[in-house]
Amino acid sequence: MSNVLFTSLGTFLFIFALTPVISGNAIRQAPTSSASLHNFFNGLGVYVPSSWKWGLVNAGIHHDPDNLKAALLTDHVQDTDHPLDQGEDFADGDDRTVTAHWALLIAGSNGWGNYRHQADVCHAYQVLKRGGYQDQHIVVMIYDDLAHNPLNPAPGKIFNRPGGIDVYAGLVPDYSGDSVTTSVFLAVLAGDVEGVKGKGSGKVIASGPKDRVFIFYSDHGAPGVLGMPTGNFLFADDLMKGIKQKHRAGGFKEMVLYIEACESGSMFDGLLSSRMNVLGVTAANGEESSWGTYCPGADGPSDERFDTCLGDLFSVAWMENAEESDLTIETMQKQFFITRLRTSDNFTYNMGSHVMQFGNLSIQKDLAGDYEGTHNKGIPPSTVSTAAYSWSSNHHHHAVRQRDADLEPLRYAYSRADSQDSKERAKAALDRELAQRRAIDRAVNLAATRLLLTADLSSVLLTHMGLPNLPQHLLAKQQRDGSVAGVHVVSDGLIAAAANSLTLLQGMELLVSRPLVSRANEEAPVVDSWPCLHAMVDAWQEACGAAMNQYAMKHTRFMANLCNAGVGSGQLQAALAGTECGPKSMETVVE
Repeated sequence: MSNVLFTSLGTFLFIFALTPVISGNAIRQAPTSSASLHNFFNGLGVYVPSSWKWGLVNAGIHHDPDNLKAALLTDHVQDTDHPLDQGEDFADGDDRTVTAHWALLIAGSNGWGNYRHQADVCHAYQVLKRGGYQDQHIVVMIYDDLAHNPLNPAPGKIFNRPGGIDVYAGLVPDYSGDSVTTSVFLAVLAGDVEGVKGKGSGKVIASGPKDRVFIFYSDHGAPGVLGMPTGNFLFADDLMKGIKQKHRAGGFKEMVLYIEACESGSMFDGLLSSRMNVLGVTAANGEESSWGTYCPGADGPSDERFDTCLGDLFSVAWMENAEESDLTIETMQKQFFITRLRTSDNFTYNMGSHVMQFGNLSIQKDLAGDYEGTHNKGIPPSTVSTAAYSWSSNHHHHAVRQRDADLEPLRYAYSRADSQDSKERAKAALDRELAQRRAIDRAVNLAATRLLLTADLSSVLLTHMGLPNLPQHLLAKQQRDGSVAGVHVVSDGLIAAAANSLTLLQGMELLVSRPLVSRANEEAPVVDSWPCLHAMVDAWQEACGAAMNQYAMKHTRFMANLCNAGVGSGQLQAALAGTECGPKSMETVVE
């Protein structure tokens, strides 16, 4: 194996060498075989396993030999002609005109089962502090219900990796509890002191035209939305409005956003302009789950004291890289590739997602330290973790899909129960949660079926999905059933009669879970009318008697599809009537 240069460090250099041309959420001009990659790296004397070559081809990496060789053999060169004064803020590694660095860190969830999201944000705080950020330039928003939670086996402490440091140490949240909302987040971003009055520390991102801004969000997401522990979702259009307003007000020189959430690519797809100095990096594309890691009972690093996942795969990937690398040399592009490699499970995607980039990709050339702190110069593992453990390209982490990670405490409690009574209680709790999820899915499937069998909607919806029309006798029978609130009442008998229709089954599945065929443009936003999507989410609350929870929110895909096909929120509300989507209905389901 002496000729194998693919060590952990070699892997990092290799991935840094790969310079794709990225637009939107796709990497273009992918090679069709691994032959050219094989020849190129053999010419450099680098051995590349065949599985890696195919992984890179399947990942869609475009390469040019001259550019790849230059990238592989060189790293970022600092502008040493213009040293910066340290002052209160850390020295920017690239631009002597930068006057300050600001960071906004937010976890959009609460509860023990969502431990990993707040742990991610607490860890990010430690990375930035170690990197040279001053507390007055970091705003932290977490619900703050973990450190002193009765379920915490390490009272007063929070960990983001097995054997790691206490990432809660020294952290005082600026906004916690019910102050962690969309409106407060947007006010903090805008630098709106009045908008946060009486809601926390009052600290805001008071950045100016010569400052850099770094934003990190971790929580649940869904097509076009990010979760919050209190109040309304953060919709993609509202996030974009906030960024654009900050840009117009001269609130930053350059901005970088890292988002850990399912379908997080949908927050930027077709929305983030390359004309602004903003780079968006997401844990997943617009159609897939992101992943939790360091989970209980995992085949890999875990902490047996904890019954919940300690971190999220994308988040720990970029932060552990930031701790172990010299960010005065490493570029944002290199960190992206290292993070992408790990989050994709070595480009196999067996347990991982597609890390994406959006916006102004020229920011890739900046030093990672410009946003994460230039004092991060490769800290020895002993100062980061008490465990002799470090990720490498040949180590496959166990990971769990984000929404399934919420179930880990329940599953772990069942597997570790030490008595028949406790085992039965644990099983009942798990069964109850699974039953509630099934009830939500059934409600959405029933609503989709009702809409597909509605005479004046059926043809429109099926056309958008590229499917043939339903047989006329079904629609004719349905028309005689009457209508309520503009939506035809679909009888149980009709649904039973249509149950064997392949078109109906395909239509229901596609309408609920996939983008419409009529929207094949991969760079298009998830929805044409954002007010429609807002109204759809409100319609759910009206019909179901409660806001969408962190599981139900995945069905914003269904809502976006309805909006794009011209269906109104009132029609959705009527279609959901009488289903098991609400808490009262679900109480009967799980009894």
